[in-house]
This record gives sequence, C-alpha cells and structure tokens, in this order.
Amino acid sequence: MYILGINGGFRPGYQDVSTVLIRDGVVVAAIEEERLNRIKHSPGKLPYYSVLHVLKIANIKTTDISILAFHGITWGIDIEEKLNDYFTNYFGYCPKICRYHHHDCHAISASIMSEFKTALTFTLDNSGDGISFQVSKFEKNKLETIYRSPRPHSLGIFYSLITQYAGFTRDNDEYKLMGLSSYGDKNRFDFSFLINVINGTIKLNEEYIQPLLPNQPGSHRDEMLYSQNFIQKMGKNKRIKDLTGEIDVFYKDVAASAQNYFEKYLLSLIEYYVQLTGITNICLAGGAALNCVANQKIMNFHLIDNLFIQPA
Repeated sequence: MYILGINGGFRPGYQDVSTVLIRDGVVVAAIEEERLNRIKHSPGKLPYYSVLHVLKIANIKTTDISILAFHGITWGIDIEEKLNDYFTNYFGYCPKICRYHHHDCHAISASIMSEFKTALTFTLDNSGDGISFQVSKFEKNKLETIYRSPRPHSLGIFYSLITQYAGFTRDNDEYKLMGLSSYGDKNRFDFSFLINVINGTIKLNEEYIQPLLPNQPGSHRDEMLYSQNFIQKMGKNKRIKDLTGEIDVFYKDVAASAQNYFEKYLLSLIEYYVQLTGITNICLAGGAALNCVANQKIMNFHLIDNLFIQPA
C-alpha cells in the first residue's frame, strides 16, 4: 500500500512544504518543495513538484496511492474539499484523505526514528492545530498524549518574538538569533515578565504580545508578534538593519538572555515530565526544538539516559 504524506497550506503562515511517499511502512522518497521550485519555505503553497518527484522515483501514478495523509485535523471539513479539488485539478485524481494532529505528526516521526521502545517525546514550535507544545509517551509504536499547551503559550513564539525584535525575520532567522546569542551577556535581561514555566506548563504573558488565539490562522512573518507594551518594557525599539551590518551590544545581550531562558525552561519541562513518568529516553521534534535547542546541555542533562533529536 502506498501512502502519500504532504505538508503545506493555502495561507502564507503555512510553510516548509514537502512530500513523502511510503510503501508498506517504508519510506520510498521524501523531498521539500523548495528544493525543486527554489522558493525558500514555499509559504502558502501545497506541494506540486515534490509530488511529481516522488511519484517519478517510485514509477507510480496518483491512482496507485491508497491514502493522502495531511496535518490540520482542526482545520474543518472544507480543507478536505480543497485538497480534493487541488489534487484532481493538478494530478487528475485524489486518494482517500486522512488528517492527523500537527504535533502527533512531529511526535510519531521522531519517536519511530529514535528506535526507542519507550520514550518521552517533546514537540515544540510556534503552533500547529492550535497547540504550541506537546508531551507524549511513546510505547509499542503508539503515542499517548500527556500534556498539550495551547497557543500562544509557547517557547517557539517566545523565541520568534525575540528573533523579530532583534531585527531578524521570524519563522526564518531563528538560527541567526541562536548564533548571535554567543556574543552577548546571558544575564543582562530578565524575561520572566514575558514567559514562565511552572509545574510542566508554559505561560506567555499576553500583555506583551499581539492577540493570538488557538483557532486563528497563522500570521504572516512580517506581522509583529510583540505589543507596544513589550517595547516600553525593553526601553528600546526593535533593531533596524543598516548597511554597516553592525549589531549593537544591546541586541546581542537580548539574544543571549533569550537563549538562556529558552534552555532553562526547556530543561525544566524535561525534568518535570521525566520525574512524573520515570521515562528517561527523550525525543525532541518541531521547529523550536530543532532551531533553538542547546543540544550539548540536554545531552549532558543528568536525568536523561538517551536523547534523539529529529533531523531537520
């Protein structure tokens, strides 16, 4: 049986469009759309060239596909109608559509690839299906959800907000903020006014961010995540790029302090759920986990026996 898994969406907030083809539980081919159309992230698109590519590799047609797997389980029934129209229009046929929760997709892919028999799987990102953070127990190739944090209570949103404030493009340049953090003073700024983690739960202070409800579509990366209250609290406007390329020490310290908070809170979340469950094999997945995590600190964390981080 062939399963075609796709990622993407019709609005600009959806990105990293990709396609994977699976035959009887084995991956045959997988590729991101940007590798073929040369548009970074391919925002606001559904896969086209990547679908053709994996079908060509397997030497099959869309009519050979049994299931079209898609995320967006909370998006409403109309998305299936749109997917059906899209595949019928571009490929002449639409297989049976099965939708799955965004964070379950992150979690199961990391858990299975880890080859752990039992694991705690943490997924962190801006948000998907209204959720920004999920903890799951993986056992016997099945997931059991332990906890979900609704948007906007998110380490990913926190990190993207700081990325934007430091003069970079959010949902794109988080790796630049991580790099910049090595040049600053990690103790200069106290971000506890903005985010806290207590007893395994994340709390983002909504006074300092633009309104973000769990059921809203993802915002465009050019839209501001922070409110004017945040600017007033920091005492300085966001960094504006200039031709010199120089970055003021203020923003280097912002980056370092944010990185420090991210690492501290992620470790506290891991510690809480390890102690709660007794499971010491850990899997990490999702955009925030991949772009922002300090791998060495987590690998050396005394409560963890084994760590698997889903490859980007």
